[in-house]
Amino acid sequence: MGKEANEKKGKLKEIFDRNVMEKAKPIIALKREQLAKQGRELTAKQEERIIKRTARKMKRTMTFRGILAALGLTTAFGAGMHTQKLLNETNDKGITQAEDTINIDAVETEKDINIENADKNNSRKVFLDGVHVDLEEQEDEMKKNIEEKIDSLPSKSAVLKYIKSTFLGDYNANNGTQYNDKDISIYKDIYSINMIEDKAKNGDDILRSKYDSTETYEKGLYTVEIQTEKGLEKQKIARNDDNKCVRVYDDEESVDKYTDNEAAILGEVIMAGTDYAISMEQDKTDISVKEEYKNRLVDAIADYKNKKVERIINEEGKTDRTDNNDGERVD
Repeated sequence: MGKEANEKKGKLKEIFDRNVMEKAKPIIALKREQLAKQGRELTAKQEERIIKRTARKMKRTMTFRGILAALGLTTAFGAGMHTQKLLNETNDKGITQAEDTINIDAVETEKDINIENADKNNSRKVFLDGVHVDLEEQEDEMKKNIEEKIDSLPSKSAVLKYIKSTFLGDYNANNGTQYNDKDISIYKDIYSINMIEDKAKNGDDILRSKYDSTETYEKGLYTVEIQTEKGLEKQKIARNDDNKCVRVYDDEESVDKYTDNEAAILGEVIMAGTDYAISMEQDKTDISVKEEYKNRLVDAIADYKNKKVERIINEEGKTDRTDNNDGERVD
């Protein structure tokens, strides 16, 4: 598969993932409300199951409006010859048409469905299960919602609390814990840090940090501390020479191979969020710099949410549909 084909495949998958999330949102909200009346909270695992179930339903039947243009048939949409040709080539199975709509049932056709030119330059609209898919509009809308949320946070402590809650969503789900924002702290260090490039036992590149009063690490070392039942757990992250956020190991820590921890997965959100939070209390920091920090945070959260939805959908079907604790189905 060539580069152009891969890019189109990736764009369609991104569109699908976002529409799954759009469909799942009201279901999640309703379930959260139902559980709240019982004095309970919707867990991260239950939320993931709702998303997976929504993905399964959307994969079963997909409706594409303006399918001829979407498939790259550039002649006028009303050309009956091309409409008939498309239907004949697939033996009409699972395909019905109206005046300006062609519906394709992905189950009935027993075929994969490929959409060409499903982008902002296309004059026709494309729908998945009745939801209009416009990658650029959805990206803008999501970022607008995130920005409104960030703008509503009035102080450094409010921003950090938001970042902590986001971190704990992953941490508690992965570890079966119920820690809250009072159990963790997030901070950034620059001084007295010697960052050491090293290799794991399998040859992976890793970073280690070591205290050294004579050293300064301008990129900053970001640390998340979680007060667990077993004691204080530290997760450290920093930027490597490629400016990528990576996990940082202790100086003497034995490392078989590099693995991301929760802090590294959330990485850019923690870094941008901490920088923005710190800037809020710095009167000497120019407003344009603060705005840049905020924009970085908005972009980081949007990227994190997209990747999280993609991860959940990719894992669809790998886990049981019942909760490990109480066996409750989340519909």
